[in-house]
Amino acid sequence: MSADNARKWLIVASLTITGVQMIFLIAAPSFYFPLEYPKNFNILQIVSPVFFGYLGSATHFIFMKPSPKVAVYYPLLGLLVKGPTLIYVGAMLAAFASFGYSMRGP
Repeated sequence: MSADNARKWLIVASLTITGVQMIFLIAAPSFYFPLEYPKNFNILQIVSPVFFGYLGSATHFIFMKPSPKVAVYYPLLGLLVKGPTLIYVGAMLAAFASFGYSMRGP
């Protein structure tokens, strides 16, 4: 994976994860998910800054002084970039599913 592909993947993944989490946490009380207002917004305040930080870092790379274009391929970069993101997605899905299941009615 090249450095540019890694940056693009991080940007797209961060935007997607942030958007899905925002929509879910805002809409959760409407769909009878056992997460009440304002707790849904409190959780949103906890999980969003991480991905906005990634986007800020990506913006720095986009607008910094361009360096000479040298095509460099990093064989383990894909694993290093995608692995933590996929682990986070899996953990969040498990956390939301477990919370919803454990807080369901009798």
